[in-house]
Amino acid sequence: MMCLNRRIRSWVGLTVFTAAIVAGHTSNAATFLWNAPAPGANNWTDSANWSPTGIPGITDTAIFGVIGTGTDAFTVNHLVNANPSVSALSYTNAISGAWHVTQIPAPNKLTVTNNFTVGGLNADASITSVALIGDGTLEVDGPAFKVGNAGASSTSTLNATLDMSGLSNFVYNAPGGTWIVAGSGGDARAGGVLDLAGLSNNITVNTINFNTGSANNSGFHSLIQLGGGTNIFNVGTFVVCQTKAQFADVQFLNTAPSTAGLRIRGTNGASDDTPRANITL
Repeated sequence: MMCLNRRIRSWVGLTVFTAAIVAGHTSNAATFLWNAPAPGANNWTDSANWSPTGIPGITDTAIFGVIGTGTDAFTVNHLVNANPSVSALSYTNAISGAWHVTQIPAPNKLTVTNNFTVGGLNADASITSVALIGDGTLEVDGPAFKVGNAGASSTSTLNATLDMSGLSNFVYNAPGGTWIVAGSGGDARAGGVLDLAGLSNNITVNTINFNTGSANNSGFHSLIQLGGGTNIFNVGTFVVCQTKAQFADVQFLNTAPSTAGLRIRGTNGASDDTPRANITL
């Protein structure tokens, strides 16, 4: 009986100690920069692929910058080999022809609980190119989702592209969230392309601002392209072009079959359309 008591006390002590480690990690958010120099199936869970050395967790920010890009949208340079969850994920590479390609194989899922950004840069000539491929899932549940770059010069050519056409599943679930594709508000000469997942897109968001920048317009043709399977939008307000913005289309991918579909309802997804989605073109 005394031996059993000692074992119980040991287990309790171990539980408390483990909880303290977890609490210590979650209370100290960190930023991790992708640091694998060459394209290839570089695993998310390899701590040597990040700077500082480690693996970003649920309170952390993961950033993919200039390191590890390739020259096309098909060569993988980052493999999501588990089910990671991070607070924020940003792709900030800004050189034309340089791609980050993230592969999420089934049944794996990459979850972002806060902000997701492709580009988000305000510098002339910034071109950010990102592709997600694989039979897995990207899920974003945070309040801010942005794909686009902006600048100042009238001769500047800039844009950001997120191509998920080679990914099977995309989920966005933030009823109070906001999407910005291309630009919004004071974004000048903004450009962006968002290709949704090839098979399934299930999106719940309060506001989508697509090319609604109030500053000087861009000659870039911005796009939101729907996937070839099911595209479900539960949205409060969907605005396409506003003020000086121009050259923006919402359309299906040119590879989408005739069976591809789009359903738009209010944020609660109710079939009685209460509330309804407000769409402004």
